[in-house]
Formats: sequence, C-alpha cells, structure tokens
Amino acid sequence: MKFICLTLLLVSGITDSRSEQYEVVGPADPVFAVAGEDVILPCSIKPNVSVVDMRVEWLRLDQKDSLVHLYEGHEDRNTDQIQSYRGRTKLNHQELQRGNASLKLSAVQISDEGLYKCFIQSKSWYDDATVDVSVEAVGSPPVITVDGFDRSGGLHLQCESEGWNPEPDVEWLDSEGVSLSSETTETHRNTDGFSVKHTVTVYHSNDKIHCRIKLRHHMLETLINTSNNMFHSWRTSVILISVVVVLIVIAGTLIAAFAHKYRAHKQLQNEKNRIETEKNGIETEKNRIETEKNRIETEKNRIETEKNEIETEKNRIETEKNEIETEKNRIETEKNEIETEKNRIETEKNEIETEKNRIETENNEIETKNNEIETEKNRIETEKNEIETEKNRIETEKNRIETEKNRIETEKNEIEKEKNKIETEKNRVEKEKNRIQHERDQLLQSLKTIIKQAVTHLRTHRVNVILDADSAHPRLVVSEDGKQVRDGNREGVDGKYRFKYYLGVLGKDGFSSRSFYFEVQVKDQTEWYLGVARQSSNRKNVISLSPDDGYWTVGLSDGKYWTRDSSHDSLSLTVNPQRVGVFVDYEKRLVSFYDVESMSHIHSFTDQSFTGKLYPFVCLGIQSNHNSTPLIICD
Repeated sequence: MKFICLTLLLVSGITDSRSEQYEVVGPADPVFAVAGEDVILPCSIKPNVSVVDMRVEWLRLDQKDSLVHLYEGHEDRNTDQIQSYRGRTKLNHQELQRGNASLKLSAVQISDEGLYKCFIQSKSWYDDATVDVSVEAVGSPPVITVDGFDRSGGLHLQCESEGWNPEPDVEWLDSEGVSLSSETTETHRNTDGFSVKHTVTVYHSNDKIHCRIKLRHHMLETLINTSNNMFHSWRTSVILISVVVVLIVIAGTLIAAFAHKYRAHKQLQNEKNRIETEKNGIETEKNRIETEKNRIETEKNRIETEKNEIETEKNRIETEKNEIETEKNRIETEKNEIETEKNRIETEKNEIETEKNRIETENNEIETKNNEIETEKNRIETEKNEIETEKNRIETEKNRIETEKNRIETEKNEIEKEKNKIETEKNRVEKEKNRIQHERDQLLQSLKTIIKQAVTHLRTHRVNVILDADSAHPRLVVSEDGKQVRDGNREGVDGKYRFKYYLGVLGKDGFSSRSFYFEVQVKDQTEWYLGVARQSSNRKNVISLSPDDGYWTVGLSDGKYWTRDSSHDSLSLTVNPQRVGVFVDYEKRLVSFYDVESMSHIHSFTDQSFTGKLYPFVCLGIQSNHNSTPLIICD
C-alpha cells in the first residue's frame, strides 16, 4: 500500500512539471516592413497563459551585442539594449496577460533587416521562436548625367539612385517606350541600402530618354532631352578632354608603376596579419567551448552522485520499514503469550477456589502478576506510539525525497538546454572556421599569382654572382666556377678576410645603388643562411647575422626557419623552400626573400639603413656542417 502511494506521488509530480511546459510560436513567413514606418514582430505562447511573471527577451541573431528588448520582473529593462534600437521598441503589457509577447518596432530602418529571436522563460521552463524581418525602402529619384561621347558620336548617359532595399530594377526607355539595353551596371550595398548606376549610349538627337527604377509596387522615373547643341558641345569638350586625359594617363602610369609595387607588398603583409589574428580568435573560441564542455561533464558527475545518495537513502528507509514490520510481529507474539497466560491464571483461580487457604496466598501472587501484565500493556502502548511517530518521520522523508527528485529533474532539463546551446555555438564556430579557411585558400591562390608576376619582374634585375673563395671559411670548398660551396671537412688556412666562426662566403662583386636579384638552391641541405652583407661586416667574432651587425638573412637551423631582425624570429612556412630568391632595392632600403618554386613570399626587411656596398652572402651554419650537399648559385 505504501509503495502504491509513493508511486502516485511520483506520477503526480511529473504531471505537474509537464503541465508548466509551453510552446513559443512565431510567424511561419518573413515579416515585411517599410522603412520609416512601424511594424509588429509576432510572438506568443501556446497554451495562451499569462507571461506577466516570466522573462521575455528579444534578440538579434546576426549581431554580437544582440539585445533588442528585455522584460523581466514586471518591467522593461533596456540598459544593455543595442544603441540603434533605443526608444524604438515596445511591449504591450496588457497583451502579456493573454500570452502575447509581440514587439512593436517604430521608425523601421534598413539595418533592422535580419533574424530575431523571441525567448520566453518561466521558473521551470523556457522556449524560443525565430522571426525573419525584411525591410523595403524606396530610394532617391534617379539622376541622369551626360558622361561623354564614344568614337562613333554616341552620347553616353548615366543614371544614378541610392537608398533602395532590396535591390531595384533599372530600365532605359526612348520616347516611344522602347526598352534600351544598359551597357554597364554597378550595384553597391551599404547601411543605407542599395545604390545603382546604369549607363547607355544614344545616337539620335532631339529624343527623350527615360530612366525608370522599379521596386515591387513602387516606381520612380526621370527623363532627359538629347538636343543637337548637346551633341556639338560635348564633341568639342571630348576632344579637349581627351588630349588632357592622355597626358594625365601617361604621367599617372609612371607614378603608379612605382607606387603599385610598394602598395601591393604592404597589402599582402596586412592581409597576412589579419588572417593570423582571425586564427588566434578561433583558437580562443575553441578553448572556451572545451572549458564549457568540462564544466557540464563535472555537473553531470555531481548529479549522478546525488542520484546515488538518494538511492542509498531509499534503501535505508526500506530497511527501517522491514525492521518495524518485524517489531510489530514480535509484539503480536507477545500479546498472544499474554492471552495464554491469562487463560492459565483463570484455571488457577478455579483450583484456588477448591483450596481456599492455598488460594489466598496464590491470590497475592496473581495480583502481583496482574500488575506486571498492566505494566507490559503500558509498554506495548508506548511502543505503538513510537511506531506511529516513526511512520510519520518516514512519510516526511518520502516527501523530502520527492522534492529533491523534482529539483534534479529541473536541473537536468536546464543542463540539456545548455548542451543544445553549446552544440549550436560549436556548429556556428565550425562554419566560421570553414569560411575563414576558404577565404585563406582564395587569398593564397591570389598571392601565388601576384608573387609569380613579381618574381618574373624581379628576374629582370638578376646579376651574375661569383663566390669569392678568399672570403670563405677555411673548412669550405668553393667550386672553380664560383657557383657552388660545401663543407669540405678540412683544416684550411685562415686569412684576414675569411670568416672564422660562421661557415660563410661572400660574392666577389658588391652593389651600392639601384636593384639586384639572385637565386640560391638549398635543396637537401639541413642548415643554411643566405642574404646580403655589408663589406665592413664582422667576419671573425660570434655575431647574430642581424641588420645591426650588417647582415640581412633568412635561414634553416634545427629543423625551423628563422630570420634575424631585432630578435631571433621564427618563420611560419607552409612548404620547405628548395630555391630561394633574394631581391635588394638599394634606393628603397628593401631586402626581400621568395620561395621561387612555390611562388610565395618568405620575409622582407623594410626601411633599412645601407652604407657602402652590399655583397651576396651564403652560409652553411656554425663551425661545421656534416651534410655534404652544396649551396648552388642559380643562373
């Protein structure tokens, strides 16, 4: 019977919990709004119960600071509201009584277009719905301008308009209503909407040309008269302007040729830094998600422990119930024994009637036994009261366990919701990671094309580099043609101009002006440095091969690629260079290194200070190199 009661209480608790659940409902189709007017974003709950005591939150799903409107504690709380929504959102508090949490958005802007989430939370349940808002805006009247003549005498007309949303249709018409084909079309989008620019060429004077812009049920139109005077005046202007433009283009081309090279390099460097920053941001987000997963796992373990403790408590109560049942059986047995004793006493009383003298004495004994029996009855009554008290305690404990079970169920539902939110965020981060990887691949492909063109241009500055054996470290062997150098593992003769610590060698010819370029094959060599050095650079002591010591180099050491600027900096290369190109622009104070085979940029030294001649420099490491593969100057 007690087990049935406990089961009924559990079923009742589960039924009460489900009765508090509800569904948040939004519109199935997008909500269309007109810029400058008001719009209602529908949101309600089913069944239609009051949401006055609940938390109602409207969010933008496509923005970082996403709060649009917050209702909590019977009042609006918009301290953290997005700035552009200040003073433009409102909830009808009377409609909240009927489960209607629709949001009124005043003075609609084009930037209001996007996805919104209506989130409603009670003490034990929450749900949300998504609302898609599309904003329609009619732009400025079209403006037609004359943009010049072509060589066959046609008049170029240009039609412009801005502030539309979504993108409108543009159409040219002549005076008879015949549609003309646009020759060029330009469409741009910003926070104010779409701007459009279409051009057409006409060849007939004294005609009316119309530019018409249409958007669903809206249409704006402008016309222009093409007179003979307009054709004559524009032809004269075009001739004069063409002469001036040709002169300007020639001058601009010369200026742009010098500026383009530096600007392209700067843009590539900035794009590389931006990609690196985005990679770091994604790595940080991954670490945050991993931490959140660990926290949820800890919470799951804690709930499992509490469930085990409750199960143990239930077993203990069941044991106590069995002990109480045993005690009741024992008391029943004692009662039967007392009843037997009473029957025996009655028999003895009959015997005492026969033997009165002996009965008198035994009556005293019976009286004593009666007192003992009364005492025993009182003890049994006391134990019955204690049993009743224990039953009440067990009932109280049962209610406490039921309450604890409901709390655990609520926490379980909240954890499940949090897991779903984390999974959604994880999927979003994965999509963002894939998008960044796609953009990176596209950028690398563009860089390959640009650098291939750059290397082709740099090779026009190639010089014939011959290694100077008199400057080489005593261990080095320089080929007779001066194009190769390797570690000969020999004890050579030291000299005034030879390297003593680094296994280095200089080119015979130095350069103190203009630009020069050379390539070095480093394939299969495991330690090398190459670049340029000042004639006066230190060749005897332990130095850092940095610009401060008169060296501009990159190299491979301990399996990693390095360069020396103000510090020992590691280079992150996607492929191992097999052939390295070195370019020096003496006047622009620039030294750049390129992977010739993969057509990728390795490193550049900019805004350097050059004094005297710069000599090509190659090196096989420090003191010794057990790899016999030579470094080769490529022709």
